[in-house]
Order: sequence, then structure tokens, then C-alpha cells
Amino acid sequence: MRCSTAIRSRLTMSAGVRRNPLSHILKVLTGTCRNSAHDGCDDHRRFEELLKQGEETTERAAKRRRQLLDMLTREVNEHELMEEQVLYPALEPRAQAREIVLEGYEEHHVADVTTNELRDVTPDDERWAAKFKVLKESLEHHIKEEERNMFRTARAVLSRDELSELGARMKALKAESRR
Repeated sequence: MRCSTAIRSRLTMSAGVRRNPLSHILKVLTGTCRNSAHDGCDDHRRFEELLKQGEETTERAAKRRRQLLDMLTREVNEHELMEEQVLYPALEPRAQAREIVLEGYEEHHVADVTTNELRDVTPDDERWAAKFKVLKESLEHHIKEEERNMFRTARAVLSRDELSELGARMKALKAESRR
């Protein structure tokens, strides 16, 4: 498991997050949501919207940049936690899924490192936009791979009962992280 204690503590503080990242994962995994525009399947779209807003900011919008980075970090960390504690361990032993799971762990690591580096750059520094763009491109790649490959693989290698059990565990983890 690669999620740090710091991530878990940030999740505990993020009880006010309005979106439900679990909804998208469960619906895609169980095959009830194949259309990204489907109601409730909005966590990846939420990430994309925050990334777009961050990319459109200027050096004069330092406060807004910090707010966007904080929101994005909270929501992405919650998403990572559920994947790394529930989904990835269920898929990793399966030969068909092992490579994409290992890549997913590494993509999470890159996002975490880039996010931490962004916190060390003042939002009014010109380097902030360049680093944010790297984060955006990395997360967009990860989202595309999840939606196109990982969830399809999960449906192929896990039974509906296993997927339902994963969903229940993810719900419990989410509830626990918000206490």
C-alpha cells in the first residue's frame, strides 16, 4: 500500500468534499456506467474541470490557484486511497491486470510528487503553470487508462459478486476516511 499517513489525515479533514469519487468507480466496474456523462459518474470529470480551471489561471490569481490545488489534492487523494487499498490489491494478482495496476501505482506516485512540488512553488511564480500542466497531463493520461483499460480488465477478471464486494469495501473505506 502506497498511500501515506499524511494522505489519510488529509482525507479525514476533507469531509466537506461534495463529490462522490466512489460512484464513478463502482458504476464503471460493475458495467452500469459506460457513459462518462451518466449521472453520478462525475469524479473524473470533476478532476478534469479542476485541472482546466487551474491551467486557465494566471500568475495574478495566486489565491485561486492555491484553492484549486487544495481541492484537487483532496479529491485525487481520496480516489487514490480507495484504489490503492481496495481495487489494486484485488486486481494485482491477476496476470491480465498486473501491469496496468503497477502502472497505476506509479502514476499515483508521480501525481503525488508533482502536487507536493507545486506546494513548494509560490502560485505567482511562472514555474507554477508549467508544473501544473505536467500534473494535468499526467492525471488525464491516468484517467484515460482507467476508463479505457483498467475498468474493462476488472470486469473481465472479476465476477459481479467480487465487484460488488469491492464496492462495499470502498464505501466502508470512504466512510471511515471521513470520520
